[in-house]
Amino acid sequence: MERWYLPILCHGRAHIKVEQLTRYVQQNQLFDLIPVAFVERKPKGQFYLFIAINSEINSQVPDKLQSFLHQFGHPLSDAVKREDIERMVSGPINPYDYAR
Repeated sequence: MERWYLPILCHGRAHIKVEQLTRYVQQNQLFDLIPVAFVERKPKGQFYLFIAINSEINSQVPDKLQSFLHQFGHPLSDAVKREDIERMVSGPINPYDYAR
């Protein structure tokens, strides 16, 4: 299983997008598939959200996420590595912990 990060261009308020993502992960029990997410630092009206995806194939979004992600924001096609986003993001958001 490989972990990669999917950048999603989002519009609106970051905390609302994080709540939507967290609710989706919890309702569908996808904690192993999406273990963590990162939000761009100082998000404004348009910002990037990076979700970690554990999958067999790098850069291939699993089918069970396709429709949600396209409603959620604009997923970019290229996977990124954690090292590529570390300077751009705030601390990690763990969907499991966020519910507490």
